Amino acid sequence: MHLEKLFLEKTPLFVFSSTRRLKHFYLEQGEGFLPSAMSMGSFFEQAFYIPNKKKIPKSVRQILMIDTIKTIAKEKGSVLEGLLLFENSFLGYLESTSFLFDLFDELSSACIKLNELSSKDIYLDYEKHLEILEMIYGRYIKKLEKLGFYDKIMQEKPAILKEFFSHFSSIEWHLDGFMSVFERQCLLEAAELVPITLHLSCDKYNQKFLEFLNLKLETDCDYSIDFKTQKILSQTPNDQKIEPKLYANSSYLKQSALILQTIEEYLQKDNDPNKMAIITPNADFLPFLKLLDKNNNLNFAMGLGAKNCSYYTNLVKILEDSENNDGNLSASALLDLENLTLSLLEEQSSKEQASLKETHSQIMHQYHLLEDTLKNYSFKDLLHLYLQEFEANFRLDDSSGGKIRVMDTLETRGMQFDKIVIADFNESCVPNLKDCDLFLNSALRKSLNLPTLLDKKNLQKHYYYQLFKNSKEMVLSYIESETSKASNMLLELDLNLKPIKDAYTLFATSPLKDYQEEDIKAAIPKGFGFSASSLNTFLACKRRFYYHYIKRFRESSKDESNSTVGSLLHELLKEAYEKNKSPDLLKERLIQLLEKKKIPPLKSV
Repeated sequence: MHLEKLFLEKTPLFVFSSTRRLKHFYLEQGEGFLPSAMSMGSFFEQAFYIPNKKKIPKSVRQILMIDTIKTIAKEKGSVLEGLLLFENSFLGYLESTSFLFDLFDELSSACIKLNELSSKDIYLDYEKHLEILEMIYGRYIKKLEKLGFYDKIMQEKPAILKEFFSHFSSIEWHLDGFMSVFERQCLLEAAELVPITLHLSCDKYNQKFLEFLNLKLETDCDYSIDFKTQKILSQTPNDQKIEPKLYANSSYLKQSALILQTIEEYLQKDNDPNKMAIITPNADFLPFLKLLDKNNNLNFAMGLGAKNCSYYTNLVKILEDSENNDGNLSASALLDLENLTLSLLEEQSSKEQASLKETHSQIMHQYHLLEDTLKNYSFKDLLHLYLQEFEANFRLDDSSGGKIRVMDTLETRGMQFDKIVIADFNESCVPNLKDCDLFLNSALRKSLNLPTLLDKKNLQKHYYYQLFKNSKEMVLSYIESETSKASNMLLELDLNLKPIKDAYTLFATSPLKDYQEEDIKAAIPKGFGFSASSLNTFLACKRRFYYHYIKRFRESSKDESNSTVGSLLHELLKEAYEKNKSPDLLKERLIQLLEKKKIPPLKSV
């Protein structure tokens, strides 16, 4: 009877900004039944729906938009180029889809119709752009309606699934950052069915984003607020001091050395590795960490991307080879792609094969929904599209990694750590804006009640600020050069920090060796005929005479570029290893090749 009551009793639903925060919440729970919890994305997908329509898959969404842009580009000729296209080609269409969806998604989240931009553009700064945008939007929507899909940019009012809320006593909504107009409207409907409590932190960076609550919120405080009545239920000051250590590094290798040394010192003190994290705002730095983590202390929380698997790299090589072909249309391009990918999948290791096939099957299923549209694609373009989609969706769990998580900034929202290291804390990365953020100017954004560039920068800084507040110890590292400096956020927080420069290195500097001339003992061949120039050279410098007239070494031409020398070196090494891969014979083999090409071997070879 007690068990029956337990299952029938309503419990709260906890909603978090990210799946990483959700997993962290579950790890914090003790023994017994786990509470109901989900991410915000899952909440809106499960609690709201568009009647009689299917949500458009991402792959299908992109293909339909590419097809729309392509059609209009043919009609309008060069009008699109320079406005929304960087070039009138498949790659140009592909690049434009990302920009367009970012813009349309932002407008739909703010519940702003595209035609409202024209009425607010009083100086006609965007007249031509908006004309094209409205044409693209209209054609794209018609394609969606024909296929029975819905896209959030259509701004159709969703229906609420009341049965979803009948299982919960309340909703505990952990807001880490920003709530859009669309999300607020949905939650207001939900608040009529079940009590909703907002849990949030207010600071100087996100204060403006919380104005919709119509409350005077103090900065550096944590709040619990009744969403429906907008009544403050609790207020807790957060007086955690921000006292980071700042390091300036001249290269990624030096930055890697700093991070690895910090990890080693942390672990030597028997600290919990689960309570330390490495934050990477710049994804370009990840390969360095992955390569240099010889002790497998790091766990790449976001998973290993497609570029880490041979399946993807093999397809990239095939694409590069196809660039030399004319790219003619093929009636069987989709079939050719499917046969090629299935063949390559069978060659992959059993460890990766299941994940690879799952991602591949999802993409191919969506492609088969649009077979008629894809008939207009060449194999090269279709492969390019497939690779982009595969890279965006494939993640391989870092099962061999350690317990110290490597995370991007958004994954850290709402989480607490004993120690963090933030890499690339540069002005170019903290904050970092997308291209679509720069499209509409601040005056137009203000008139539309859209976040301005300053607002968007502040929102990103809010995530870092809360990360500082939720961490006991922190290390900040940035790359210092003539064109790169630390983020101005340090100045805004009055953190007068003197950076420690190049504190650690991975490889000890090799001492310079004293120059030693090679002893040469050789005889002038019998019958050698001296000319005036050779005799002059012999008298001036016997070493020069030996190299030039005995060994027949030629001088490099003055216009010989570094790339030519580099190519020659690669060629020599390649041939040396191909002929004989024994390290013991490599030196001898290289000298033979150098002599064959009439290049003097160095003393240190």
